[in-house]
Amino acid sequence: MRTLRVKSKKGFTLIEILITLAITVIVGGFLASYLVPQVNVFHINSRQSNARSACAGIINELQGRLYCGKDFVLNGDTLTYAHVNENSDHAGEKIELKKLGQQLFPNLTKDKLSVDIKLNLKYAGDPANGIEAFSDNPAVLVTVTIFDEEGKEFYTQSQAVCCPNWSLEKA
Repeated sequence: MRTLRVKSKKGFTLIEILITLAITVIVGGFLASYLVPQVNVFHINSRQSNARSACAGIINELQGRLYCGKDFVLNGDTLTYAHVNENSDHAGEKIELKKLGQQLFPNLTKDKLSVDIKLNLKYAGDPANGIEAFSDNPAVLVTVTIFDEEGKEFYTQSQAVCCPNWSLEKA
């Protein structure tokens, strides 16, 4: 008597694999359509966070320099000053406002952002311009603007910085 051997089916057929692959592609497409906008929102929020940090950091840096400095001269985008501290040898030090933002925050270039820093020297304590001092000390309005790659304003922050030890000239 002869026995028939039945071959056992192992593995999947080509049709089963193609159907599984098609279902996976469809599900993946739906997931991607939901994830891509979230990644874009994350990227935008990250750029905004970097811009806010850069503005605050630049203002803090200038605040320290302006508060402690004296004898300022603003010539175009270069601020020249001398420190109050007698032990410091920073007389005649120049701050190039166009380069300051990129020096302090080089990651802005990675985010395709650029920095513009403006100092309003006649912000406070200048009655000739109709601006009364908000304290006994003169102040400078520091405005930091971040621009995107298209040159559009991305983020701006302004802050008045007291300068108790200064005398200021505009070159």
